[in-house]
Amino acid sequence: MSGFIRLFCKLLVRRGPPFENDLRYAWRWVADVSNLPPRKNITAVLLRVFLDEAGKSMMQEYGKQFVKLTETIRTQYLPKFGKEISSDQVARLQLTLDAFNNKS
Repeated sequence: MSGFIRLFCKLLVRRGPPFENDLRYAWRWVADVSNLPPRKNITAVLLRVFLDEAGKSMMQEYGKQFVKLTETIRTQYLPKFGKEISSDQVARLQLTLDAFNNKS
């Protein structure tokens, strides 16, 4: 799954067909995932991979709005992960989110 997300992000950032206009698909993907209940281990991994691959481009495109989105994920979505999700994966996602929040 993480390989598919990496490929998706590479296509988004490249901005070729069918994603040539802007990063709205990337924004929609992050918003959709953060509105779903977290799935054991996969959600944390996919969000982290997505932010590693497309986060810089989204930060350049959306600026403070992207920082607000990452802050919302950090403060409202991460607590939903619970004990059944690997604390290692959650910690890695937390570090990735913190890196974006420190850039604002």
